[in-house]
Amino acid sequence: VVFVQRVDVGATTNFTDTAGNVWAADRAFTTGSYGYVGGTPNTPGMTSIANTTDDVLYTTTRYGSPFEHRFTLPNGTYQVTLKLAEVRSASCATGARVFNVSSEGVQVISQNDTYARVGCATAGDRTFTTTVTDGVLNVNFTTVVSYAAVNGIEVKRI
Repeated sequence: VVFVQRVDVGATTNFTDTAGNVWAADRAFTTGSYGYVGGTPNTPGMTSIANTTDDVLYTTTRYGSPFEHRFTLPNGTYQVTLKLAEVRSASCATGARVFNVSSEGVQVISQNDTYARVGCATAGDRTFTTTVTDGVLNVNFTTVVSYAAVNGIEVKRI
């Protein structure tokens, strides 16, 4: 079974990227679908994002601590790509925003500092593999410094 879900986190409308993929608007989780639990949407104001042709995808965020995104999907193994760019000028400094990510109860990203990795207003995606056994993928974001933040999430069955 092919499964792909793309979410433009923090966005209120769908977005079609340069490859023709549709990124669904962010929404609250409902059983049988996808969405966020907790966190706050934000459009920080930076609109020109380096290292991508899909700037719009990185201009909205959901931030907080903790918060999560859930996806109802068939059990199996998935590749999850987090679309990340530091788009808040006050957080454009090493150590200003640091967070952890767990999936299905396992920490998959430790001490993420997007600015330290790629700079300000620059796409710096992170990808991990996870296995779902209960029909719902849980991706949890927890703060180390400031608030965790994510711009987009792509989930693909592998």
